[in-house]
Amino acid sequence: QWGGKVITHEILTDLLQEPERFFLPCLHLNPIKVDQSFKEGESIRWGEYTLHFYHFPGHTWWHQAILLEKPGLKVLFVGDAVDHVTHVRSIDCWNYNPISDDQGAARCVELLRETKPDYLAGGHSGLVKWDPAFLDEMQQFVEGRNSLLKRLIGREHADLGYDTYWLRADPFRNLTAPGATTPVKIKIRNHIPGARVTITPRLPEGWTAEPSLTTLTLPEKEEGICEFNITAPAELASERYLIGLETEMNGQAYGEQSLIIFDVGKWHDPDRRPERIQSVAAYAYGALPQN
Repeated sequence: QWGGKVITHEILTDLLQEPERFFLPCLHLNPIKVDQSFKEGESIRWGEYTLHFYHFPGHTWWHQAILLEKPGLKVLFVGDAVDHVTHVRSIDCWNYNPISDDQGAARCVELLRETKPDYLAGGHSGLVKWDPAFLDEMQQFVEGRNSLLKRLIGREHADLGYDTYWLRADPFRNLTAPGATTPVKIKIRNHIPGARVTITPRLPEGWTAEPSLTTLTLPEKEEGICEFNITAPAELASERYLIGLETEMNGQAYGEQSLIIFDVGKWHDPDRRPERIQSVAAYAYGALPQN
């Protein structure tokens, strides 16, 4: 409408354009077209400024920082990842903040060392004059956070207990119809040496999956993909259906580690319904009691 363009780091491209593929908090499900995306450290000129794009996985893995630069001035825009110079916001496992010495929050601290900004521009803290002395306290915070989480989780490979996305469906939300077949990829991020993972979709009555289960072996820190073709019954009510992904790894059962959503006939997410008029949509779908 206003002739503006959306430019972003490539880590956000799929999330913005195809939000139904992801299961994240505070995710707006109306897609946003990305006009141009940038790889790590790539730049673009904007008037008198140069904008540099970086992956900045602090508040969530799917997060960027933009360094705005002109002679004599560097401002690093960090969104919600840094709202106080003593720490990186990296305490919500649902956002995926890995326990790592070189990824996630640790990578944010390293990028601050590399870019040497004059100011930080945060989503909540506004503009803050940056002092390199802040790095020591931020580094201590990240190391302390990692240590406490490892003790709390109490297992050798702590990210297996903290990474809520180590197994996820892509797309997470799917729009289907009675009798239709939908391909769904299952993405696996492995945190232990030589993991042999078996995934079995737990289907509602009348649904089928091809194959019925799948097994793959992954080295530590590697990612793998398998695919299921999910077919809905020929007669099916227009509503939402959930398919759990029962998971076994190295002979140990992990239960339904993740799930897939199938909406039949129309999207059943409240903010994607056409009846978005306040006080009408929710009542029409029976989501709220009528007082």
